[in-house]
Amino acid sequence: YLHNGTFYANLLKLTATGDLVWNRGFGEPAAPQANHAYGVLPTSDGGFLLTGSSTNLQSNFQGSPDFFVAKTDGNGEVEWTRVFAGSLSNSFENAVNAVELPNGNFAVAGATSSFPTTGFVPNKFVVLEIDGMGGLVKTSGFNGGSSHYPRIVADPYEGGFLVNGFTNWSGYGGNSNRFEPILINTGEGMALSGCFDNDLTLLTVTADPAFDLVADLPGQTGSGGEILPTIIDDADFGLRDSTICEANGYTACDFVSSTSSLAPLAASFELFPNPVSAGHQTTLRWENETVHAVSLFDVNGRLIQRLEPGPGAETVNLEIPRAGLFLLRLQVGQKVVTKKIIVQ
Repeated sequence: YLHNGTFYANLLKLTATGDLVWNRGFGEPAAPQANHAYGVLPTSDGGFLLTGSSTNLQSNFQGSPDFFVAKTDGNGEVEWTRVFAGSLSNSFENAVNAVELPNGNFAVAGATSSFPTTGFVPNKFVVLEIDGMGGLVKTSGFNGGSSHYPRIVADPYEGGFLVNGFTNWSGYGGNSNRFEPILINTGEGMALSGCFDNDLTLLTVTADPAFDLVADLPGQTGSGGEILPTIIDDADFGLRDSTICEANGYTACDFVSSTSSLAPLAASFELFPNPVSAGHQTTLRWENETVHAVSLFDVNGRLIQRLEPGPGAETVNLEIPRAGLFLLRLQVGQKVVTKKIIVQ
């Protein structure tokens, strides 16, 4: 939305059939500014967290944008707005998306070039942890440089996070020209070691500049365009071992096994009966493998049960009291195997 020379970040609510309920705009018209929204997160209190970029700390829209985060209630009314920026240099930042943590804080993924760099260009990933009132808790930096387009999702199995995107940094074994997918699996509290990670909290500036909330912006709905078929050549979209970075003791940032190499291992585990009736027992069997832990999760990532077979064990018994689809996560040495259980 453009108003008096300022671009406003928009938060819209639509009905299930696409009709506009309300349209809120976030900006500041004193000087032409650029405010953009890239992600929205429904929060546990019924509100929304809006993430994007803003030049409101700059003279005008030609300045470098900073991280923009806004919290609203269920009607889009503002509870607080914040801008975060790297203090090392005045360069671009944008907050892409966020996840809500069990303690009510938020983890916000962003792209930036305003912090110390290692790669041949300063683009890198950061994750901002902010509390429920918009206060900065911690800034974690990853990749060192030459990485782009991050997104974050919660890792329900380990209590950490998955940060994904692309990189063309030769530090990950690339040729500095070809973009390749990158996947970072952190531990709790953004824990990661030896994967170009840094605590950037002391280099982060928090501000609460003026924002003008424009309520009930005009909107027009319609339909059009054309849906194109998805064409992806797998050969051009490979995830290399050198662009996977993990914590939590399984690989400790060493190269991890490919999915194809895990297939024979997964086949060596037998789960019977499967499907199983609710309240009845199913047994997981294996031979000649060392299983450190067996964790049972529901499809929402909630841990239901965790077992640690002793040395020499070759079976575990499970009894699930309710119907549904469940996942078994087996830690086998430094590898992880997943099995599905259907409970009827």
